[in-house]
Parts: sequence; C-alpha cells; structure tokens
Amino acid sequence: MLACISVGCSGAAEQPVVDRFFSASRLHDKTALNAIGTVELDPVHVGAVTDFKILHVDREAANETVTVDATLHLPDGSFGRRRIVLTLKRDGGKLTVTGATVAPGL
Repeated sequence: MLACISVGCSGAAEQPVVDRFFSASRLHDKTALNAIGTVELDPVHVGAVTDFKILHVDREAANETVTVDATLHLPDGSFGRRRIVLTLKRDGGKLTVTGATVAPGL
C-alpha cells in the first residue's frame, strides 16, 4: 500500500504528459503542442525546460495542478531554476495542459 501512495504522489500519471509538453514547447512544435495542450511555454521569451522534477500534484474532479521544479535554458543564454505550475484538464482518460505559470527564479 505504501508503494501505491508513493507512486500516486510522485506524479507518475502526469510525468509523460508534462515531459511531452516541455519537449514540444522547447522545440516550438505547434503540431505536438496541439495534441497535448492549449498553451505553450515560448522558448524565446520564457526559456526552454531542459530538466524537471514533479514536486506536487493536486487532483480534483476535472483538473489537476502540477508543480514542478525546472531547469531552463533562459533567453539570455544562461541556465536557471524556476518553479512552474501547470494546470491539466482531465477529459476521460486524457490529460491536456491548459495553463502554465512560471515563477521568478529560485
């Protein structure tokens, strides 16, 4: 039972969706983004996520809020850590990224 709780809290179900979202945003791939979300993180203005760890997942009936600690390749060429909060909408078994908020540097 402890393993089940641990997996549920780690964002196992959200991990592939978040990974595909960050990859598609990094590449500015509109086709891939349309398949998994209604928003993007613009790599030119925000930066590109190069690595992330899911810190927390809040699950509600139709939405989930996923908080991640991310390393970004920033527009000025440097790297920095940011906290990113994603809103995911659950429609049947499919998760869609519908919101993304990037907090200032950590």
